[in-house]
Amino acid sequence: MNRIIVFCSLVTVSFSAMSDPYWWMKKDDYNILGLYVNAGSDCPFDEEDLMNLAEGEYLRARIKPAGVTNNLMMTVDTLCMKIKNSDGSHGADAVNYNIFFTRRTYTPDEAWIRYGDITYRALYVVSEKHYPKKLMLNTIRDAVSEALTDYLKANME
Repeated sequence: MNRIIVFCSLVTVSFSAMSDPYWWMKKDDYNILGLYVNAGSDCPFDEEDLMNLAEGEYLRARIKPAGVTNNLMMTVDTLCMKIKNSDGSHGADAVNYNIFFTRRTYTPDEAWIRYGDITYRALYVVSEKHYPKKLMLNTIRDAVSEALTDYLKANME
């Protein structure tokens, strides 16, 4: 019986230690956050569109984008694929976006450390007649906003 009580108390302690999933987001200078964007070659938008989108969300959150640094940064990565109709015409675009927090290390073999299991991602298909560029960018902007909100929440506690 005592073993069960000890086990249950250890499990409770371990869950409370893991209850703060944003510990790695906390920074002393939280109003500056690195930013890296990557747009796939088949996307109806380019890296400049993604950078403008992300910088706009940073501005609204009152965070200064610091570019690629060795400090904590947000990465916005997209991969797209054109889908053809049976007659060979362009029918739709598929996009996969993945937004996560990372840090670049300057070791002999440069590496990127990806933080936590928290990512903001989706895979969806947009028909050509529904303005895929605008819909895709709006969806990605909402995810960037959500990631920045979580970042700010972690730093306000």
